[in-house]
Amino acid sequence: MSAAKKPSQCNVVQQSEGQRKLWRYAVNGRGKTTLNHELTQLPDEQLPDKLVGKSWGDIWHPKLNVAWLPSGKVFLRVAEFPYCEPDELKQMAELQLEKLSPLPVTQIVWSMEQLEGEGNSDMSQVILVIASRIEVERFLGKLEGSGYLADRLEVPDLHQLLSVQKLHDGVWFLPREGGDDPAMLIAWWNDGTLRNLTVANFGTEENRVSELRDQLSQVAWSGEMEGWLKGGLHFHLIGDTATADEWKALLEEATNDAVTIDEPLPDAKIAGVSAAKHGAGMAVCDLMPEEIRENYHQKFIDGIWIKGMGTALMLYVFGVLIYILALEGLKFKHNDLNQQIYALQGTYDQAIFTKEQISILQNQKSLKFAALECLKAVSANLPSELTLLAFDFKKGPAIQISGTGPPTSRNKAFDLYDRLKSVEVNGRPLFKGVDEPSSTSNQRELRWSISAELQNLETK
Repeated sequence: MSAAKKPSQCNVVQQSEGQRKLWRYAVNGRGKTTLNHELTQLPDEQLPDKLVGKSWGDIWHPKLNVAWLPSGKVFLRVAEFPYCEPDELKQMAELQLEKLSPLPVTQIVWSMEQLEGEGNSDMSQVILVIASRIEVERFLGKLEGSGYLADRLEVPDLHQLLSVQKLHDGVWFLPREGGDDPAMLIAWWNDGTLRNLTVANFGTEENRVSELRDQLSQVAWSGEMEGWLKGGLHFHLIGDTATADEWKALLEEATNDAVTIDEPLPDAKIAGVSAAKHGAGMAVCDLMPEEIRENYHQKFIDGIWIKGMGTALMLYVFGVLIYILALEGLKFKHNDLNQQIYALQGTYDQAIFTKEQISILQNQKSLKFAALECLKAVSANLPSELTLLAFDFKKGPAIQISGTGPPTSRNKAFDLYDRLKSVEVNGRPLFKGVDEPSSTSNQRELRWSISAELQNLETK
């Protein structure tokens, strides 16, 4: 997730030996949160991908997955450094890790929470949060197996602890969960400043009182020597009814004083506080190893690419299916049309045959009409010296007329030629063309012939 983008949704997962809880909050840019979903399940169950999975939408509207490391796996220390910028403060804390860490520096992951107290303004006070790298990787591996890729790894005890800072001074006892043996986080607040933070680990039940009394005495003596412990102490136990029944009598015996029971923040409320801080862009103590965070981010990017390619492939397959269906539809229509054409083929052939028959009849009729007109024209224009012997149609519109006459009547044949060229029927020339007459003669007679082509065969 880009550092410049604040989350619009925040999932918080708490996992213990017996159960797993998930809270999903909607977050706005001002840090206001709304609980949208709460889920309780067994640790070996898969978390719903629709709640914790990420997709394309998380690029523009980021979703933050937060996991809580069990408090029994974490070491807490209070340290003071000269006032400086946050980046320099982290470098100074890193230089002191070898002295403050209970484990070798190469085997831990660590973070810090800067406190704003009312003490010396020339000093910056921080809570160092240290955890075994092996435990962190094992815990994240379990979450990954359930489908949860965490972006942040936090410690809920910090939110619970810091919630009492604004109340009043005293010694605050916070029982811890998640360890192999019973343990108690002890915070010493004075003048609104966290002066000391220790973890009391208990062995057998008969030695718990003496162990706790010795540890409280050591811190009190140290506080008197350093000058921050003055006057009486007030003791507070942060716990519900079951916790009070288990620890109240032991604490009162160890302190020889009354112990006040304070209700802890509910887990859902702590989850909301965490989500609100991320939504407001506030710095939150984070134990997530950077290389694992980058690995999860790369998985997110790879998953988007794979989903994108899968979506593209599905669209391609869908398009091919549509194309095939459309093609089959067109083939069906083509076959249907072919069947209709085949069914109409006989009717069509009969219609063509009938048309041709009609055309032939019309042509014959036209020829008859033309023959009459031609015969009429020849009769009307035939000179008296000439005799008509033959009137023939050749190849449709072509006609030939022939006859005889006196040997000296050749000019009369040309007169007939000139008259036929000017013959009109219905205002149009009857002949498209008329050839000059050909003739042969002897002493007894002249034989002549004229060829012509009708203008058209249609009856007008």
